[in-house]
Amino acid sequence: PRVLFMTGFNATWRDMIELDERNALEPLYFPGNFGATGPYEDPLSHGTFLDKQAQFETLLSKNPQAVAFNGMAWWKVPSRYQYEILRRVRDEGMGLALLWDSGNLPDKFLRACTEDKVARRALAELVPYEQLPGARKFGDSLKGVKQTERLINCWRLGKGRIVRCDVRTPGYWSLRWKAGYESRSAFQMNVIRWAAGEDPK
Repeated sequence: PRVLFMTGFNATWRDMIELDERNALEPLYFPGNFGATGPYEDPLSHGTFLDKQAQFETLLSKNPQAVAFNGMAWWKVPSRYQYEILRRVRDEGMGLALLWDSGNLPDKFLRACTEDKVARRALAELVPYEQLPGARKFGDSLKGVKQTERLINCWRLGKGRIVRCDVRTPGYWSLRWKAGYESRSAFQMNVIRWAAGEDPK
C-alpha cells in the first residue's frame, strides 16, 4: 500500500524505512512535526511552519491508502489537518494507524466510532504481541478479554479504519533484540495493512 509515515527526526523515521525495505511499500515520509521557530526553523533542520504545511499538503495530494503515525503525537498536527485526515478516513476509506508514542484520539471522538473486536483479535493472534519487547498495554477493563487483545485497539469510521498500538524499539542489541525487532516489524506491517483495507490472513 501507499503509506504516509508521520515520524520524528530519530529512530522512528528509520524504523519506517526498515519497514519499507522489508515489504516494498510505496512510502511517503513526513518527519519532524510541523515546523519550528528560532535556530531550528531553517529548511535544513526542522523547517519553517509554512515549509512543513506545504510539504504535508503535497504528500496528502498523492492520496495515500493509509497514514501511519510513528513517534509524532497526533495533537501536534494542526487541527485543520486532523480534520482532513479523519474526513478521508470516514468518506474515502483511507486508513489511520497510531503506532509508537503517537498519542491518542479524543475519547469523545472514539466513542462515535465502531470498535472492531474481530479485527482486534485477528491482528493480536498473527504475532504474539504480548511477547514483543517494548509492547505497551492500553487500559481495558473488559472481563474475558485476552491479554494480547488488550494491547491493540481497532475501530471503523465510515468507510475507513483506525488502529492503535504501541510497540517501542527493543533495548540493547543482541540476537534476542534482532528477533524482537523482526517480530515487531511484522506486527506493525499487519496493523498498517489492516488500516489500509486488507483483512488479516
